[in-house]
Amino acid sequence: MIERDKNINWNPPKRSQLKLNIDAAWISADLPAGFSLILRNDAEILEQGRAGAFTASTPEEAEELGLLQGAKWATEIGLSNFTIEGDCKNLFDYLNGNESYLEWQNIPILDEAVNELESCIIFWGFYFV
Repeated sequence: MIERDKNINWNPPKRSQLKLNIDAAWISADLPAGFSLILRNDAEILEQGRAGAFTASTPEEAEELGLLQGAKWATEIGLSNFTIEGDCKNLFDYLNGNESYLEWQNIPILDEAVNELESCIIFWGFYFV
């Protein structure tokens, strides 16, 4: 059984901002992976959400494809004044210009996500939790 720190709490975005939380689930390359997107406001109220399945060969690729889905969704709904938060350290280190140990073949996925987000008005950045 995995023990988790019971003191970890979700923090709302800054006043008048939105936060898009992303996560992915992966079991094996032989089974579909899944992603979930949760958009909340500064009052901690769910604004919207989305989930789906895709094929991924590694857990890291699943997280990156989940981020790409989030970026495409943000563009699709015209999201603005928001941040993106997730739990894959390598992914968020890369996105924030820090040293990262990403698998080289996954970098184009993140670059595509960043390109998608460039069309969003007031995107405040990526945060690792």
